[in-house]
Amino acid sequence: MDSAVIILFIIALAGVVSATFTYAKKLADQVPELLESFGKARDAWHTFKTKGDETPTPQVPPQADDEEPPVAA
Repeated sequence: MDSAVIILFIIALAGVVSATFTYAKKLADQVPELLESFGKARDAWHTFKTKGDETPTPQVPPQADDEEPPVAA
């Protein structure tokens, strides 16, 4: 083989290895954010599924202490 072809092959191989490491690092940097997203989605799904299981409690507005109760007619 010609020495120029060998040198070009080595340079091309180094470029491929460099690109592979770069993309692998970018992917590894996104893993914590991805796991956090999965956790939030799981919590939201759990909240959604358990919300229908609860018995609704009646909503009574709080009465202010400084007001007098209504007078019966």
